[in-house]
Amino acid sequence: MRIAVVGTVVCDRIVYTDGREIHSLGGIHYTVAVAAHLCPPDWEILPICRIGRDALPAVLDAWGEFPNVRRDGIRPAARPNTRVTLLYRKPTEREEYTTLPMAPLGTEELYPALSADVCVINFITGRDVKLAALRFLRESYRGMLYLDIHSLTLGIAPDGQRYYRYPRRWREYARAADCLQLNEYEAACLAQLRPDERTLEALRSFAVLLLSNLSGRLRLVNLTLGERGSLMACRGRDGSITCEHVPGLRVSVVDPTGCGDTYAIAFLVRYIATGDPLEAAYFANTIAGHKCTLAGSEGLAELGHAAAAANASSSRLLQSGSGQEDLLSNLTPSRGVG
Repeated sequence: MRIAVVGTVVCDRIVYTDGREIHSLGGIHYTVAVAAHLCPPDWEILPICRIGRDALPAVLDAWGEFPNVRRDGIRPAARPNTRVTLLYRKPTEREEYTTLPMAPLGTEELYPALSADVCVINFITGRDVKLAALRFLRESYRGMLYLDIHSLTLGIAPDGQRYYRYPRRWREYARAADCLQLNEYEAACLAQLRPDERTLEALRSFAVLLLSNLSGRLRLVNLTLGERGSLMACRGRDGSITCEHVPGLRVSVVDPTGCGDTYAIAFLVRYIATGDPLEAAYFANTIAGHKCTLAGSEGLAELGHAAAAANASSSRLLQSGSGQEDLLSNLTPSRGVG
């Protein structure tokens, strides 16, 4: 099994509500590192990204700890790497400031992804992949494409602050995906919901609407809700659409940075192993909840221990090579729907 991870590694400066701050690798580093801790040792992880000259040694050193992480998708850049400052005003609310995003990946840079069984595309900066390159990948790629909308919904002000704004062409990106992920704020932005309209039922309706109205191969939507868990909507073999509210893990939140990235890769690892998207959503909420107890990207090895505990209590254990031959044919919940 080979998992390609496409996006941007950023250098995070995280400032907490009490004034403490840490410096940490972020962006798709979470996806790569968490995958390395959750995947069986014979699964390959292929990051595809540009990395600035100032961050390259630290990234190579961090990923060098994982024997199953390949380096042939890394594109060194002569310019400085993108840096992001996260200022937490409340434990789960923050302001974000970014330096200039790395140049987007083009068609040639995405060629290595064609050899992967699953491809994760995470819009960390919002400018990670050219739309033409994404279209090429969709037309040429036969594996599962999991796309996290993430910063595609964010604009950048002159001072570097990120802000939500409606991206006119977001449907063109979303149509490329087999599986789509977004959080409740991103969903509210795309659905053009006011804060007082962002109810669980409105978000559920939007997740179902995505599956109903977007043409293409879209079969599953994961809509993350922070401490409330997630909504998992999918189209079954008969074309019917179901949507399940999956509760979150109750924890004392230390730092939610990277929880969405963690959710995505935990969902995929579990789904590949079991072929059951609902079980994968429960597992992903558990692992993302444990990530909330960690500061930045430090201590991610603990998620491997959390996964082992989750596996021990599950009716289906992760097994190397147990992935389904046609994962998309299994996109239907095995439990009752909400």
